[in-house]
Amino acid sequence: MKKKKKYNNVYLVAIHSFTKKIGKIQRGIEIGLLWNKNMNLLIPIQKQLTNNSIFYGRNFPYSGFHLNYTLDRHSKNGKIDNICIEFRNDLICSKKRIKKYIEIFGEIFFRLLK
Repeated sequence: MKKKKKYNNVYLVAIHSFTKKIGKIQRGIEIGLLWNKNMNLLIPIQKQLTNNSIFYGRNFPYSGFHLNYTLDRHSKNGKIDNICIEFRNDLICSKKRIKKYIEIFGEIFFRLLK
C-alpha cells in the first residue's frame, strides 16, 4: 500500500498462458481475463480487446472466482485494481505474434496509466 500512496494508479496484473486444447475440448479464445471482486481493469481491457477484434473469455478458460489466491491476497482482497491475463500459448510462440500482443496491451496500459 506504500506504492499506492506514492502513485496515482497502481495495478496488480498477473500474466499466464493456457493451452489451445484441454483433452478433446478446443478453447477458441485468444485471451482469458480473470477477476474476482474488482472489475475496474476488466471493463476497459475488454473494451480495447473488442476494438482490436480479439476473441476473449471472461473468467475463461479459468475462473477468477474460485481460486484467485495470488491476486486476492496481494490486491488486499480487491482494494487494489487487479486482473489476470491468460494468453493462449500457441499465439505467443513467435516474435511476430508476441509483438502483436505487446502492441495491443502496451496501448491498453498506456491509456490506463494516464
